Amino acid sequence: MGVLAFRRSFDLRLAAVVGPSLFLLGAAGVHVHQMVTAGNFAPGNAGVIFYTDLLIPIIGFGLLGLQHRSERDAQTRQQASLLVR
Repeated sequence: MGVLAFRRSFDLRLAAVVGPSLFLLGAAGVHVHQMVTAGNFAPGNAGVIFYTDLLIPIIGFGLLGLQHRSERDAQTRQQASLLVR
């Protein structure tokens, strides 16, 4: 999906981020559930895996937000340049 979204529209990039993000956030929820109910603090449950389950969606949506802001600013500059002419 990432390869398809590389030079495509914002909508396709959004779809490429939403699916894996939902999966990872669901996995993080299961990890929290396991830590609270079963006391499972094994490295595969509460270590780096848990943190990446949270950080990857945050980074993905952050990058999408930056792209959206950049495209919006470019569009605003283009409209402003048309008004000046």
